[in-house]
Amino acid sequence: MGAMPDLYRIKVNDLKTELTTVESSAPLTRVISILRERGLYEVFIVDGPKMRMVSIRDILKSTHIHSKKASSLAIQIPSLNPETDIDEAVRVMTEYRVRALPIVDKGVPMGEITALSICKALSRSEGLGFTVDKVMTPHPLTLEVADPLGKAKALINRRNIDHLPIVQKGKIMGVLTSQRLLDSMVPPERLTKQGRKPEALRIDRLSVQGLMDEPIICHTDDNASSVLDEMIKSMSTCSLITFGEELQGIVTYRDFVKLLAKAEKPNIPVYMVGLPANPFESEVARGKFTRVVDLLRRSFPDILEARCTIKTSNPVDGKDRKRYEVKAFIYTPRRVFSYSEEGWELPSLFDTLSYRLKSAMSRREKTKRRQRA
Repeated sequence: MGAMPDLYRIKVNDLKTELTTVESSAPLTRVISILRERGLYEVFIVDGPKMRMVSIRDILKSTHIHSKKASSLAIQIPSLNPETDIDEAVRVMTEYRVRALPIVDKGVPMGEITALSICKALSRSEGLGFTVDKVMTPHPLTLEVADPLGKAKALINRRNIDHLPIVQKGKIMGVLTSQRLLDSMVPPERLTKQGRKPEALRIDRLSVQGLMDEPIICHTDDNASSVLDEMIKSMSTCSLITFGEELQGIVTYRDFVKLLAKAEKPNIPVYMVGLPANPFESEVARGKFTRVVDLLRRSFPDILEARCTIKTSNPVDGKDRKRYEVKAFIYTPRRVFSYSEEGWELPSLFDTLSYRLKSAMSRREKTKRRQRA
């Protein structure tokens, strides 16, 4: 079921598309307008040498959007070198649960690579010679046509998903996407003496039927390549998979992109306590800590297990930002290595913590070599 080996030789620059950016001071309503008009899932902010992203998922979890700016929701995201291999791009996309990554050359943004551009390359290959049920996500969550948009939004935010099939008495009626939910974030405006103001409509009480789209429906025995081609042709980010008239699963660009992810080696027991409720931060923290432990064990095979605790403080001064305290413990037969870091950016904390752990254990190895000499 793997993709053609030729795909692994592709560089991200070969699949580069135009990068869409906004100013950090841009109103969030302007960001929403750009996303809706261009059919995008994310926009980027160039912040000196760093790149930040605002995605639909971030916006759906936000409140008071009329008073916020893009910078309030922007999250730092890794950038790729033009010569980065496609499988590395897939690994980062999977780890950060994003659909696009910026391509930067010597500090200059050159474009972006997207899940769509990867899927187009995959569809041109001969690596999808299997039925779609082999790649679909089985038994997806569903909603009834009369369910309110508020329920849909809560489910999408809580489960960190972007597609919800809509059914009625078991029959498929449509599909609701996070992109369509964005339409409910900007209510109509009314004219007042002070100018235009948003109407205080309880949009979240409206039913999902008003925003659902007609889905692409395929059979479990359909060829995966044909399904992907149809999705790309129809500009649809998902397809519902059925057996007869019964819903069996859903397949998205993310499912196809993951086919290019190389299998990871088994690692030692890794335990993490206190992961944040935000699925984005949780996924990043877990990935970063697991990888550094795997890397350390290649040089220090006597590592038995690793543990990490994350303590999150409450927001201060009414701000949304939270402060984190991260403690890591690496257990060996003779010693326990422990380090801690504190700060506001959880991914950066794990980067610093990883560096300190690697430095400490490298110094230990050099000391042992001198003692043996």
